[in-house]
Amino acid sequence: MRDLDLLLITVYFIIVVYVLYQAFRSLENTLENQFDIQTNPEALKQQILDQKLQELINLKVDIKKRYEFNKFTTLPIVVENKTKTTTVLINWDYSSMTDFDGNSRRILHLIPGVYPEPRQQQFPSVAPPGVTLKEVIAVADSLETTPEGKLIQKPLINVGKFKDLQEKRKPCQFSLRIIVQLTDPLTGGGMRTHALTCQFTLASLHWTEALPWNQKPAFPRKK
Repeated sequence: MRDLDLLLITVYFIIVVYVLYQAFRSLENTLENQFDIQTNPEALKQQILDQKLQELINLKVDIKKRYEFNKFTTLPIVVENKTKTTTVLINWDYSSMTDFDGNSRRILHLIPGVYPEPRQQQFPSVAPPGVTLKEVIAVADSLETTPEGKLIQKPLINVGKFKDLQEKRKPCQFSLRIIVQLTDPLTGGGMRTHALTCQFTLASLHWTEALPWNQKPAFPRKK
């Protein structure tokens, strides 16, 4: 083999190794920056049944199955008023989120075009009979304001705590407690208050799950 051939083969292998290294680094970054999330709709449905609300409302959190940490800054809430005469209110000030350690966190109802004020009292969202509300919430302690007045939204979860729990193989769970109030002006029955809890479980990605052709969730999902 001539020296030139040997040189070309060496350069070729160096390029291949470099490309594989960059691909591995890209995959590693994907694993570090993404997680899977699932809700427990059966538990929420049981709460609605236990409180005899199945004919009155429907509640769900309309999340995706996978997020990047820096993009997991809000939760979309959908509340359907299934009645013909009852008004449904969502009391945001009494609602809360519980983190991995069981600490309660104040939630904020985000209104398009309105700057959120974490310390101010929030007006309830109102769903008249037959109306479905689609709202977005954040957590008060995840919002920061720069000296220039720009709003910065941090992830809803503590990323460092999540990774620490995953390394220790401990469950990563948090919950959202929504306070629902119902009133029927036609009957004058007064205000009825109900608490519904949405549970969330998070899981980090195995390296095979980050491959573009293998976008399966990190844990089994129930249909």
